[in-house]
Amino acid sequence: MPLHRIYTPPGLLSSEEKATISKELTKYYTQSGLPAFYVIVLFIDVEEDNIFVGGEKRNNFVRIVSQQLARTVPPERYQYNLDGLEAAWAPIFKPRGIDWEFHIEQHERGLWRINGFNPPPSRSEGEMIWARENRPVDLSDASS
Repeated sequence: MPLHRIYTPPGLLSSEEKATISKELTKYYTQSGLPAFYVIVLFIDVEEDNIFVGGEKRNNFVRIVSQQLARTVPPERYQYNLDGLEAAWAPIFKPRGIDWEFHIEQHERGLWRINGFNPPPSRSEGEMIWARENRPVDLSDASS
């Protein structure tokens, strides 16, 4: 699960822009073999009176928190990962003068479940089945 929580002032992004960002993030992860349904993007409205940067109210600022469980990134790939994620929203934010900040949190894969299933190991046959089905499936009877 990469989970992306994108905090914005209400109405800053259109439905189409949100869909584009979500699709680009999903594409980034599926290119490395993750099932598309692992990618979750939540757009969270934060009232303008509740967004402050440097003590000043801001109505054109977006804060993004990305959590990664399905894959962890080694230090030598940090910049690649940051650039890859940022490419999903920068083409929308930059031309409009929207400022943003984001960070990535990496968590232990063993503390994650979907629909009661422990996800199959990374790049395993089980994960390929989940990717093909685009949903979690019970793999315990796959050999029957």
